[in-house]
Amino acid sequence: MAAVALLVGGLAGCGGERSLPRSAATLLQPRVAAIRVAASTGDPAGARTAAAEVRRMVAALQATGDLSAKQATAILAAVAQVETQLALLAPPPVENPTSTTTATTTDEHPAKGKGKDKGGGGKD
Repeated sequence: MAAVALLVGGLAGCGGERSLPRSAATLLQPRVAAIRVAASTGDPAGARTAAAEVRRMVAALQATGDLSAKQATAILAAVAQVETQLALLAPPPVENPTSTTTATTTDEHPAKGKGKDKGGGGKD
């Protein structure tokens, strides 16, 4: 998957800026590797989960100043490309809607009516 390679490459240096701080790269690399492994083994759900974790980690690293806005934008753009490619592989899992079952009962002994036929066995 080309976008995963781009994402891994993005950890080395984002948009011409200095390389990621070692601490940020150390935190992000295993998560990016999880995306790569999941995608290569045909597990789009696992890859989506790992991509979501990368997004959360990027936000946290940017909030602490360990990633610049430019670095975060570059990484998140690569994650978005990965997710776009994952969408082409298989649709996201659909949650099972709750199903309702309607029970139908049959009356084995219908009530005798008040009409002409009073259930007398056909005798008038």
